[in-house]
Amino acid sequence: MRINAQGSAEPGVSRVSTVTGPIWIALMGGVRELALTAILLGLFMALVGVPARSAEPATGVGLDGYWRFVIDDDPSFADSSYDDSGWVEVLAPEDGGQYELDAVDAIAWFRQTFTLPEATADEPMWASMGIIDDADEVYINGILIGASGGFPPNAQTAFFHHRLYAIPDGILNFGREPNLIAVRVRDSGGGGGIARGPLGVFTRDEVRRELYGVALLPVGGGDHKDVREVIESQAAALKAGDLDAYTATLDPGFFHAGHSLDRQVARMDRVTDLHPGIDRVDEILEIGETSDGLLVAEVRRTWSDGGTAVAEEPGIAHAPQTGPDVSLQFLYFDAETLLEVGDRSRFFRDFVNSDVSNARREFDVFLPPSYFDNPTRRYPTVYVLHGAGGRNRQWEGVDLDKRIERLIGEGFVEEMIVVTPSGRTVNEQDTWYANTSVEQWRTMFFEDLIPQVDATYRTIDDRTQRGLTGWSMGGQGAFTAGWAGQHLFGSIASLSGALDFPPLAGSASDIAINAAETPNVQVTYRDPLFLRSYCYWLYAGEEDDYAFDEATRVMMAELAAKSVIVEAEIRPGGRHNGHTELPGLTPAFRLHSLAFDAHDDLLGCQATVPL
Repeated sequence: MRINAQGSAEPGVSRVSTVTGPIWIALMGGVRELALTAILLGLFMALVGVPARSAEPATGVGLDGYWRFVIDDDPSFADSSYDDSGWVEVLAPEDGGQYELDAVDAIAWFRQTFTLPEATADEPMWASMGIIDDADEVYINGILIGASGGFPPNAQTAFFHHRLYAIPDGILNFGREPNLIAVRVRDSGGGGGIARGPLGVFTRDEVRRELYGVALLPVGGGDHKDVREVIESQAAALKAGDLDAYTATLDPGFFHAGHSLDRQVARMDRVTDLHPGIDRVDEILEIGETSDGLLVAEVRRTWSDGGTAVAEEPGIAHAPQTGPDVSLQFLYFDAETLLEVGDRSRFFRDFVNSDVSNARREFDVFLPPSYFDNPTRRYPTVYVLHGAGGRNRQWEGVDLDKRIERLIGEGFVEEMIVVTPSGRTVNEQDTWYANTSVEQWRTMFFEDLIPQVDATYRTIDDRTQRGLTGWSMGGQGAFTAGWAGQHLFGSIASLSGALDFPPLAGSASDIAINAAETPNVQVTYRDPLFLRSYCYWLYAGEEDDYAFDEATRVMMAELAAKSVIVEAEIRPGGRHNGHTELPGLTPAFRLHSLAFDAHDDLLGCQATVPL
C-alpha cells in the first residue's frame, strides 16, 4: 500500500510529489488547564469609523476588531489626545499576526477607544491583550499598565504567553467618557503583531470564563465553610508531613493537570521531604458550582518556608513562569463527599525533573477526547518541536488543542496524544534539540522526558506509533533527533525546517562537531534501508525568508535519489511566519494519523490512502 497526500491541498496550494521507487515517505504532526478561547460571545466587532464602543451592562468590553495601526515609534502615541486619524485600520487579533508586519521587523502601535458602563466602576478590571509577537507595552489613557518581553537594547520575545494586566484604580473612565488603549508592539523574525485573543477590558467573572474556561454558578451555603475546611486541612497535613491525611482528601479518581492520585501524592511526598514544614498558602478568591454540580474554589496559591517564598519543587531549576497569573488555581470538589476530584483537563502543562539536565523541563500535553471514557485504551503519540526563540507554550497561543480536537471530531485524524517539549534551557537559550555544552537536550528527551510520558499517560510504546515533527528549528530537530532515535520514532515531519543548518547551539566547537548532523548532509551518507524505515512529510513556503523551501527541495531530491518516495507541500507565496506555519498543521496531523495505520517497521509507509 502507499499513502498519498494528493487531494488534501487548500485552494491555491500546490503539492509537489517525487516518486522514484517502491517506498513511500511521508508525514508529520505537530496546555495546560488554562485553555484560551479566541472569541468572546456577545461582544461585537467595531465598525470602521466608529470612535468608541460600548459594553453590555456590568460586564466590560471586548476589543476584538478594528484597531488604528502604524509602523512607527513615538511616545506621544500613548496619549489620548494624539490624533491617529491618519493611521490605517487593521483587524486584531489576526491568526499569525498582522500581514503588515510580515515583511518587516519593526515597532508598531495599535490604538482603539472604548467606553465602560457605570455599573462596572466598583469592579476590579483587567486588560486581556491575548498573544502578542514578540513584545508589548500596554497603555490606558496614557498610563502604562503592563508589559511583556523586551524592547531594544534588551530585546526579548514573550510570544508564548497570554497577556493579562490588572488595571490600577483611578485610570479608567466610566459612563459616556471614552478611554484610549494604546499597544506598543515589537516584532522581529517573521510575522508579528497581535496574533490571538480575546482582547478586552474585563471583569473578574469574564476573565475567569474567557481565559481560564471556568464558569462559576452561585450556590447556597454562605461562605462554603466545608470546602474551606478541606483546603485548610490539606495545607495542615502537608505542613505536618502527614501524607495519609492529605491523601484522604482526594477522590480515588483524582486527575488534575496530568496528575493522577498516585502521582499527586508522590509529588507532595517529594515536596515535604525536600522542605519539611512547608507552608501551602491558599488565598480563596471565590467558591462556586459548575454546571455539572461540582464545587469549585478559585484560589491563589503560594508556597513558603518560614516566610520565605519557595518553589513547589524546591531544589529544581525552573524556567521563568509566565502567563495569566500562574499562581491561580481552580480546585474541584465532589459536592457530596467533599473530596477533591481534580480538573480532568485534557490540555495542560506538565514537567519532568530531569536528572540529565538537573532541571525541571516543561512540556504541554494534549489528551484525546475518549481518554477518560476508555480507561484501558492506549494511543499513538506525536511530539511537536517549536522554532528558535520559542517555547512549548507558544502552541497554547495558537490553540493547538482546539485544532487537534476539530480534526479528531471531523474524523480527519485518529485520536492521539500530543506532547510539545520546550527546546529552551532554564536560562532561555535555544538548544536546537541537540547535545551541546548548552544542555544535553537530546539525552534528556530520550532518557527522561519520553519515558515519563510513556509511564504517565496511556501511550503505545512503539516506534511505529510515535511521530516527531517541528517548525523551523524544530523541523531541523525532528530530523536530527528522529534519525538519532530510530528505536523511538517511526515518522518525521518538517514545517519550514532549517534542513541545511547544523544545530546552532553551544560554542563554536559544538557547532563544528555537530556539522555532520545537518539533515541535508546526513541524508547523503545514511543507508537507504535506514532512511526507508521512516515515514516523512515535508512542507515549506515558496518564499521562505531563510530559503528553507530550497533546503526542503534538496532533502526531497536526496531522498528520491535513494528510492524513497517523498510527499511535500510547497505553499505559494508562503513565507517564514505563522501564516505559512498554521495551515501546514492540518495535513501534517492527517499524514501522521495515516502513518500510524500503514507503517511497516522495516520498510516505512507502504500504502496509498488518499486524504
